[in-house]
Amino acid sequence: MNKKYFSLESSPYQTRYYTIRPNHEELRLENTKGSYNIFCARLLGLSYAEYLRFCRDVLGANLVGKGSFYVVPYFKKNPITNQFLRLLNARAELLFHILSHPDTSRKELELEKLKKEMERKNSEEKREPNL
Repeated sequence: MNKKYFSLESSPYQTRYYTIRPNHEELRLENTKGSYNIFCARLLGLSYAEYLRFCRDVLGANLVGKGSFYVVPYFKKNPITNQFLRLLNARAELLFHILSHPDTSRKELELEKLKKEMERKNSEEKREPNL
């Protein structure tokens, strides 16, 4: 993974805290509607509320903005936050790989389904007594 889709940006409001900032040039999300605030949550397959709870409970983030349009997590710069940032960048890289190779991804999914079906049939055959 070479590209940085997300980075930490120092908060002007809370000293020693950082927000996750999207790199708009790398993300290249044309025709995107809505807020980039929820993009990290969607990369992880979470609702925004679930993402915020994860950031607070697992990563120790401060949640700021109750009563405003979007609550935003503020992180301390530490190894856990850096690992989380690497995870987000890897998920974004995977997303853009899938988007740029739709046939390959579809074939991989079909292959996975076939493997599971064969495993299911094999396990059923092992359970059936020989007559």
